[in-house]
Amino acid sequence: MKTLSSNELSDGDWLDGFLTRLTSATGVPGISVSIHVAGESTTVCSGLTNAHGVAAMGTQSRFQIGCIAKLLASLATLQLVSEGVLALDTPLHHWLPDIAEPFLGRGISIADLLSHTSGYVPHQSLIVRYEQPLLWDEFAASLGQSQQAFTPGTVFNYNGFDHILLAEVLRRATRLPLAELLRQTVLDRAQLGYGSISEDRRVAGVYVAHHAWNSRSRRYHPRERHDAAEPWPWSLTDITMSTRELTDFCAAVMNCQRVSESHLDLWNVGALGMLLGPVTAVPHDTRTFGWYRQPLVSYGTGCARYGDGFMGHPGLSSGQCCSLVFDPQREVAVAIGINAPVAPLRDKVMATLCEVLDGGDIPVSRAQPVDSATFRSDEVVGRYVGGSGFAQIEVERTGDELVLRIGMPASGVRAERRLALDADGHLLAEAASGGLDRYPICFFRERQSSIPCLMFGWQAHKRVGS
Repeated sequence: MKTLSSNELSDGDWLDGFLTRLTSATGVPGISVSIHVAGESTTVCSGLTNAHGVAAMGTQSRFQIGCIAKLLASLATLQLVSEGVLALDTPLHHWLPDIAEPFLGRGISIADLLSHTSGYVPHQSLIVRYEQPLLWDEFAASLGQSQQAFTPGTVFNYNGFDHILLAEVLRRATRLPLAELLRQTVLDRAQLGYGSISEDRRVAGVYVAHHAWNSRSRRYHPRERHDAAEPWPWSLTDITMSTRELTDFCAAVMNCQRVSESHLDLWNVGALGMLLGPVTAVPHDTRTFGWYRQPLVSYGTGCARYGDGFMGHPGLSSGQCCSLVFDPQREVAVAIGINAPVAPLRDKVMATLCEVLDGGDIPVSRAQPVDSATFRSDEVVGRYVGGSGFAQIEVERTGDELVLRIGMPASGVRAERRLALDADGHLLAEAASGGLDRYPICFFRERQSSIPCLMFGWQAHKRVGS
């Protein structure tokens, strides 16, 4: 399979033309893409850093990295493990004894936080206050009211609150706030560029504004940044990085792994091996992805693995989104930043670029998919709990379709997802969707109990009633 170099991608203005058409067709204010291939890097940008400004999106423009910080935090954690400061199998009560019972008695470990296999569902009191100021004592008390949907260490279920718990463990172990720990153990150690929102605001072209869609004007407009990183400063970070700086991070990781003897001053090789190794397989059904051409097939200690062989992590804030993928075997890294919260568009662009880098083809998934056709509709009908508490799902059969009714209590949003059934009531494929076709879904069975479960995007839900 032919692999294009970053220079070949930019020849003939292919990437520049692609991004220009993209911003024009979608109305997003600006986008930045960086591609690193075998030591060569290319960054191409389109649009503006602020829809109401004049500064062009450029190589130096920095995005709030969102959940990509989890990749950095995992590397910092594993480095501490390699130094003997932490142990992955240590239960949370060792570091966080002030969390309310019965949460501490569930056997959740540091490893479970890194791999998002903690299995608990946050109480609604946390969900409704996710973008409001919340002190650690309040957070710790609310965890005592959470439900345990899965046995710790068994089922991947992406939960942003795991990162908050991890950050507090790291703070107590090192006496450093998360942002400072990431600077010392990851960013500064590899001599990587980065910034912060407060610093970026002072430099035109560096600060990238957050945007929201206005249904009246049918355009994106700048919005004041207000997301979880403000009211939860003790656990989240406002670190910003350009797409070039993100691919520079990947290059450092790939170099450290490839030439370990000369890069031991960066990160421990064992820590990198744990970061890049798979931990938990993620159920996925290739027939229900629709446009989603990079299925998540496994998740490690802070690093996602996709069906096309790439690994990395996406990031999303209230007004921006970004994504980072890399493949050490091919020495390829791709980073995307968009100054609007359009995760589906971000993922489409990433899949397209990875397809081009793969010579026009997307490799067949290296992980064995789940065949949802083995489920009959009467087996999966019912109410499901799980995820990170933001969505509640009811599955019903209506004629020859299976209808997923998704409610989001915190926002009041309700939507539907429809799947077609054959004459025997088995799942076939997508039917007309109610706007949630952006999320891959897959039914699977919990290994211990054989209870039907549902993977909705990156979140697992278990059936609790028919």
